[in-house]
Amino acid sequence: MLEERVKRILTRAGWIENKKIDITQNVKMIESEGYEVFEAARKFMEEFGELHIIAKYIDSFGDEDYDEHSTCYEDMKYYYEHNANYNEKVGEKTIPVCRLHSGEYVVCISESGKFFISEGMEAENSTDFWNGTLGEYQGGFLDWIDYKEGKEFQHSEYKNKEYF
Repeated sequence: MLEERVKRILTRAGWIENKKIDITQNVKMIESEGYEVFEAARKFMEEFGELHIIAKYIDSFGDEDYDEHSTCYEDMKYYYEHNANYNEKVGEKTIPVCRLHSGEYVVCISESGKFFISEGMEAENSTDFWNGTLGEYQGGFLDWIDYKEGKEFQHSEYKNKEYF
C-alpha cells in the first residue's frame, strides 16, 4: 500500500488512484525502438505513466528545494532511443520507465516487476519503489554482485527527505 505522503505527491503530479491511462501510443513508440512491452511494464505505465513529479522539501539551510522525477514518455524518449536497459545484468528483459533526480538515475522495470538502476536492484515492486523514493523511509538496494549471488533484498533504515 502506498504511503499517504506518496499518494499526495503522486496526485499532485496527476496520478489518479485506480485509474488506468491509455498507453497505446506510447507502447507503439517504445516498440518501434525495439522493445517488447511486457505485462509488468504495461501495468506500471498504465497506473503511473505520464507523471512529472516535483517532490518538495526543506533543505539543510531552511530553504525550499525539490527533487524532480518523471515517467513521461517525452522525458524517457532518449533512453528508449539509446536502448538504455539492464537486460544482461538482470537476466531478463527490462524497460526504462522512470527518470529520477532530473535524470541522475534511469529506472528500468523487469519482466518480473522488479526495479533496477545502474548500480543494481532498487525495489521489489512498484509500491516499494514509490514508497522508497518518496515515502518516509528510503527503499532498499542490492548491488549487481549481491543480486547475481541471489542475496536477499534488504530495506533501508534511512529516512527520506521530509517531502511535503
